[in-house]
Amino acid sequence: MEAKTVEEITALALSLVVFVHVIRAIMGIPVSIGSVEIPIWASIAAAGAVGYLAYLNWNAYKQE
Repeated sequence: MEAKTVEEITALALSLVVFVHVIRAIMGIPVSIGSVEIPIWASIAAAGAVGYLAYLNWNAYKQE
């Protein structure tokens, strides 16, 4: 598989993760792992961090 294809797939996957985190934050969907409930602010922080990675990946994909 070519590097450009991997970058494109990775950028799309990261964008999907950002979308899911944003939807969870907007709709207030509760998420728990075992007995620990994950706060909404964690999804907001994750969306920001993963969004930045997606942005960097899209830029790398476009420059080649």
